[in-house]
Amino acid sequence: MTTLIVSDPWDIHARAVAWALEHEGENVHLWYTHDFPQKHGASLRVDSAGAGADPAQVTLHCARHHRDFGSHDIDTVWLRRWYQPQASPDLHPADTRFAQTEANEFIRATIGLLDESPRFWINPVAAKARADRKAAQLKVAPPSA
Repeated sequence: MTTLIVSDPWDIHARAVAWALEHEGENVHLWYTHDFPQKHGASLRVDSAGAGADPAQVTLHCARHHRDFGSHDIDTVWLRRWYQPQASPDLHPADTRFAQTEANEFIRATIGLLDESPRFWINPVAAKARADRKAAQLKVAPPSA
């Protein structure tokens, strides 16, 4: 089994879980979205599926870990924390917003591609989207006593 943990470098809980899983023989990849693209690079290769075929296979290369991992290897995704990428302070201020938007879209698209194939999710993408909408939470919350 292989687990992908999407988190940030300061998340001690994600690191502790990764350590425990690795100690039990699980393969674990930590993907720190906050560090992209400043502290690590990533590239994406999509092997397109034909009509009616299985969903496309995604290969993500994380430079921080110096290894590739493919979506076909990932059994579990823990969407722990999803932080906005940080644009380089060396960019011209007029380019900062564009760079952040593009980096964020890369992360969203990659997670979306991972979500297309059946696998076990902790904090599934749709559930996380609902949880991030406070008004929707208030609608389903029980009335206060």
